Amino acid sequence: MSTDPDAVVTLSTDPDAVVTLPTDPDPLVTVIVLAWRADQHLLPCLRTLAASEDVAFETIILLNGATPQVVAVVRDCVAGARVLESSVNLGFGGGCNRAAMAARGRHLVFLNDDTEVPPDWLAHLVATAEQDGVAAVSSRLVFPDGRLQEAGCLLWADGSSWQVGWGTADGAGSYAEPRDVPFGSAAGLLVRRSAFEAIGGYSLAYHPAYFEDADLCLRLWQEGGRVRYQPAARLVHVQSASSSLDFRDWLYQVHQVSFREYWAEVLQHAPAEPAHLNGEGVADAVGRQDEVIEAARHSAPRERGSLGQLAEPPLPDWDQDELRATSLDVVQLRHYGEDLRVRFEALSVHCHQVALERDRLDAEFRALGAHAHSLNERLDAADLELQSTRLELQSTRLELQSTRLELQSTRERHGEHTEALTQRFEAEISQLQNPSVRAAAGLLRRAVRAAAPGSTGRL
Repeated sequence: MSTDPDAVVTLSTDPDAVVTLPTDPDPLVTVIVLAWRADQHLLPCLRTLAASEDVAFETIILLNGATPQVVAVVRDCVAGARVLESSVNLGFGGGCNRAAMAARGRHLVFLNDDTEVPPDWLAHLVATAEQDGVAAVSSRLVFPDGRLQEAGCLLWADGSSWQVGWGTADGAGSYAEPRDVPFGSAAGLLVRRSAFEAIGGYSLAYHPAYFEDADLCLRLWQEGGRVRYQPAARLVHVQSASSSLDFRDWLYQVHQVSFREYWAEVLQHAPAEPAHLNGEGVADAVGRQDEVIEAARHSAPRERGSLGQLAEPPLPDWDQDELRATSLDVVQLRHYGEDLRVRFEALSVHCHQVALERDRLDAEFRALGAHAHSLNERLDAADLELQSTRLELQSTRLELQSTRLELQSTRERHGEHTEALTQRFEAEISQLQNPSVRAAAGLLRRAVRAAAPGSTGRL
């Protein structure tokens, strides 16, 4: 096995080859993969899993209300896996519980369908699980670009959680030592099957997803088991590629409230989430998780998980034929009722999504209405301004026309006055007897006429 926690994991690139998973009549590990609608990730996930070394394992694929595309991928491109099918989406916890009931391995490994693993990943999980008192082992999760996504998880006092090391560079031996953690993400989580069954598996209170892994691990601590983070068990996780961001955010907030209320006594020992996480703050928060673990160890169990809800109930000592018939009816009705309950919950979630979408569209419509109203007001103002400008232009034209008429009248009056002066001047000149004076007067007369309005300016 490789022991380098920072070894590079290469994503698979061949989507067409048939994936053949190993089969073993007596597997040490049962790997459980829920398939819903991330068909582009499923084959790369299974292909890397098939290359696992040094561990005898089987793979159970649960078609969890899967799309036709996913069903076709599993049917046509996967060999060696045990395939179970539910016509409805049982959610993550419910689907894992259903698959765990069919498991044969001593250890259960829950693996997201949007992950890829190196050959030694499974062996590192198993080696850690064989240590004294260990009930679960969490993986080191990295993003496809190599950044660290999770080195174990911690809990805050408000019930929210944080993936330790999220977004930091996956190098320099960061969080490279195994340690006890309150919980680890079920994207790549090993749980000893006997411990899983002892606490009843995942609780369906967190249907369809989020916080069921935190709840499961705290209940393992409650029952005396340990949850270990193993940095050598490194996998690539395309985080939550199976669902939309808005839905994940809403579901996280809803289940955070439920988780906080249920584990209130334990969360009293958790630190408050700081406004800004720096290196010192992270180290302090990680160190204080030991207090959370101790609080979980000493808390009183209140209820089991939901694994038993899928089991057949005990029957009275009836006639054997009647017993078999009644047992079959009870099992069928129980599974039918479970499917109806899960479908009802799924429809409830869908109705909430539709309501959120309706509210979003209504808000957009109101915003567009307000914008349209603003545009109409601006258009009306522009119309008024245009009308005022046109009136002002018309007034200016009238004023210009009046000015032109006044100028013409002034010119006419000036011409008449000039003509009268000329005639008077000529009359006076005609009375002069000196020829030289008369000649000079003639020149002066011509100069006056040349300056008169409408004259060509010639003497």
